Amino acid sequence: MDIKYFDAITPKQISKEVIKFCKKICYKSTPIYVTVFPKEMTEINNCFLNVQKYIENFGGNYLNVWAIWLHPHCMIEAEAHCVYQNVENNIIDITPHKNKYIHGKIILNENGSSRYMILNNFIKENLTKFYATLKLKPNSECICGSGLKFIDCCKKIKSIYQ
Repeated sequence: MDIKYFDAITPKQISKEVIKFCKKICYKSTPIYVTVFPKEMTEINNCFLNVQKYIENFGGNYLNVWAIWLHPHCMIEAEAHCVYQNVENNIIDITPHKNKYIHGKIILNENGSSRYMILNNFIKENLTKFYATLKLKPNSECICGSGLKFIDCCKKIKSIYQ
């Protein structure tokens, strides 16, 4: 069975699940949305270098933060990220994000390869269990956050796992 992996998206809302996840990373923090305003001459997905160069030219500060990504049906992920804080204390994400996973090829040794296979099987098993127990009516709003009805969106994916 082939697993359909979904591109990570920004959660459409800061739900209880997102807050609970963020508390596990940094207990005293509260998640917020940050304006994404890519600047000219910045490199795709190279936030740390982009912010450093921008500060050198325009002043301000950097903030090391966690970017929160939602993989519909699967998981919530935190990625180390750097954003720009201007002199008025506005927080801006100046780095363009065309494709989150553009960091290059990963080469695994034999140990890493077997660990990857174990993780991949774990994901397959859990997705299969998830879809087998999913109780949604066709006209319910889809669980992926698309805003579409379940029948017009992910119902097709559920049928793969049954």
